[in-house]
Amino acid sequence: MRHFRKLLLVNGFLLTNAVTLSTGANLSAADEIAVKDCRTTFVNRATLSTERVGVIAEVAREGDRVEKGEIVIRLRDDVPRANLKIAQARAENETQILVAQKAALAAAAEHDAAVEANQISSVSNPAFPPTHMTRLRLNAEAALLEIDSAKHERRLNELLQEQAQAELQSYWVVSKMDGHVTRVFKREGEGIQQSESIIQVVNTDSMRIEGYVRVADSTLVEKGMPVRVTFSLPRNGGEPELATETGTLGFVDVSVQTLSGVVRVWAEIDNRSGRYREGIPATMTIIPEGEKEPNLKRNSTP
Repeated sequence: MRHFRKLLLVNGFLLTNAVTLSTGANLSAADEIAVKDCRTTFVNRATLSTERVGVIAEVAREGDRVEKGEIVIRLRDDVPRANLKIAQARAENETQILVAQKAALAAAAEHDAAVEANQISSVSNPAFPPTHMTRLRLNAEAALLEIDSAKHERRLNELLQEQAQAELQSYWVVSKMDGHVTRVFKREGEGIQQSESIIQVVNTDSMRIEGYVRVADSTLVEKGMPVRVTFSLPRNGGEPELATETGTLGFVDVSVQTLSGVVRVWAEIDNRSGRYREGIPATMTIIPEGEKEPNLKRNSTP
């Protein structure tokens, strides 16, 4: 009987502890979770280069505002421009088609005249023998095929024009987004190699705040949870101004930083106003959504 009471006390102790631990986890889920060691970076950043070797003719300058689709780098392109003009002239030339059409009309008229002459003459003594009529008919059919050949040639010239246009455009680099030129690595007149960095473009419309949460807290957070970000904006001769923004948690790492025992997370906020700069001090807090019911059955197992 004493053994049963001792076992009951042990089980009661474990059960009490389990309920306490579960309740503690529930309180943590309801509390806000602080993110440590936050750093701020712009989300969209691109380092631009060319797909060919050449010499820079034009390049955007540091500080320039560029738009999506705008040419920001141009290599010397005199030769491909000349090739494009030649290809355009050939594609626009309809002379071969017109000549083929006239030749077809002449061949058809000659054949029709021979048929009419044979109809007038006697059957036993035709003006044109059958072999001659066959030759005229074949000439008329061949003339029609020459029209198709001329049209096909023009289509090939149009394709060559497109090829020349694509060749010319390979000497240009366009920005894939709106943004500011923040770095210029090469200047006008300098030679560049394929894939060599030339300029960097940064879009400031979206800012990422990245930091770390404790492993214990990482089980309580998930992608999509709301976050609150507080920026510390320096001011001359006074305390920093605190500005608060809201956003959404966009990432929770699946691995743990072994030495520090933390998990990496990040969220993004709207910065289309351009108020915040990369590297500005900030703190972030994750706001868990609601409470989770404690699982007493699993935690009370001895």
